[in-house]
Amino acid sequence: TVSTFQTNPSLHSFEHADKMVVGSESGHVYVADLENRSTAAITSQIDAHFGMVTAMSFHPFRKTGRASQESQLLLTASVDWSTKLWCPLVSDKEVLSFRTNSYDYVSDVAWSPTHPALFTTVNT
Repeated sequence: TVSTFQTNPSLHSFEHADKMVVGSESGHVYVADLENRSTAAITSQIDAHFGMVTAMSFHPFRKTGRASQESQLLLTASVDWSTKLWCPLVSDKEVLSFRTNSYDYVSDVAWSPTHPALFTTVNT
């Protein structure tokens, strides 16, 4: 269990009511458990990228009742020229890694709102 948060967050996501995912300038992704607000704590640290995390996007599709496996999928983008697919609520290992052919960093990533297997990235 990671007990302290000693980095500058670059962005965060509250996609799941009891979890918060934070991307950092150091390239880490942190998962915090917010189920008990009085004892909220960082539960895992993922060495996600070799540079600042510039964007994160949780998979948009949901099943009624409880979160589906698809809704736990997370895309991250970074200044290290890569986009990575994660399931951070299950494992700290990347599922897939995509590298850009240009020497521009990946500034944004988003899932398609209509097709469950498509996403897009933006390079600057």
